[in-house]
Amino acid sequence: MKSLTDRVPPHSEELERSVLSACMTSKEALYEAVSRLKPEHLYKSVHQKIYKKILELETGDIATLTEHLPDNYLDITGIACLAASKNSLNIHIDEILDRYAKRKTIESCIETIESCYDNGTKISSITNNLHYNLYKAIEGHNNSEPQLVSDLIPETLTKLKEEHTKKTRDALTGLIDLDNILYMSNGDLVLIAARPSMGKSALASQIARHNTMFLKKHVAFFSLEMSKHSLVSRDIFGEAGISLHDFRTGVLPRRDYPKIPIACEPLSEHPYWIDDQSSLSPIQLRSKCNYIKARTGLDLIIIDYLQLMSADGRHDSRRAEIEYISRSLKEIAKEFDVPLIALSQLSRSPELRKPPKPILSDLRESGSIEQDADAVLFIYRAEQYSSKAEYKNKGELILAKQRNGPVGTVHVGYNKKSIKFFDLTKDDKDDITKHWSDDS
Repeated sequence: MKSLTDRVPPHSEELERSVLSACMTSKEALYEAVSRLKPEHLYKSVHQKIYKKILELETGDIATLTEHLPDNYLDITGIACLAASKNSLNIHIDEILDRYAKRKTIESCIETIESCYDNGTKISSITNNLHYNLYKAIEGHNNSEPQLVSDLIPETLTKLKEEHTKKTRDALTGLIDLDNILYMSNGDLVLIAARPSMGKSALASQIARHNTMFLKKHVAFFSLEMSKHSLVSRDIFGEAGISLHDFRTGVLPRRDYPKIPIACEPLSEHPYWIDDQSSLSPIQLRSKCNYIKARTGLDLIIIDYLQLMSADGRHDSRRAEIEYISRSLKEIAKEFDVPLIALSQLSRSPELRKPPKPILSDLRESGSIEQDADAVLFIYRAEQYSSKAEYKNKGELILAKQRNGPVGTVHVGYNKKSIKFFDLTKDDKDDITKHWSDDS
């Protein structure tokens, strides 16, 4: 049996010549090929040179090409007789891209094998490079084509009608007042941002529980900060409405103990995935989401939190890494057609203002994060800064950006014992409107 390096890589000269011939005989075919195919996708070096010249001259005209290419580069007779038809052109391009992806996969696997023999290379680096290279190998298959608005209108109206008539939304927070203004759709990137100890993780896990328990959604929660057992403990006690701290310190009343197994049952009824790998990269996230989707399906992704993620490949600065990560998260939301909620840290800027409420520019490396997000939700609890009695166990959820909807502030309650946000009564909201001032 031949070794991997001795075998001829996957390719088809006939398909490549057929596509080149189509480019030389039809402008429509040329435009189609240019939108999807790059020279490096072709295996034969002579075909790459011909195609590069076609791109350079912006024409597949045989007479023009003959003037610019040496005789031995252009076998007009051999190429022209294999012209792909209009119907088969895209199929041929798909086949060429498939073979290119296989060649790059082989190269990546060989490189990975070589790296494994190098004791100085860490396995985390090897697997990260492999994931990245495999993603780059199939990138060509993800190209979409421009479409006319006239062609898109019927499909868009159908989607809008489905949204209007479906019984449940793609995702809900479980907080009625917030769900009245925040609309999370499949493909949306939603940021929940706050200073430390404001309740980002608490709100995220609460949203995860609501979607899996009440909406029967398949949820994947990626925690880069807390362990999976800490998260599950918080979920159980949050749903039971009792204090995890009291249980750990032995002061939880015995009458509350039966609430623990009762809370576990609904959490176990529907697929709810938790992953606690630290320093998760977008490529690894994609891989894990594909695994979950294949196993049970996937309806919602939550990441805690964005700044702890690592970037694939090399980048000039941390700002460039964050730009890559935030852009990748938006791509993943669209690719899996699910809402993706990412938690984000804020800079210290709010603490320099009075009141210290966050604004969009407080997002760390805010340019790219703010741009990529479809919605940005800030959490602000005044009691973290002030001891006034009226601020106790209350907070604000500030929807500072929503690409396709309104912005505004929702007042909520916060139970420190169960680490859970809740809707306020009308009297509580009226009291806040009457007594809270901007000098918090």
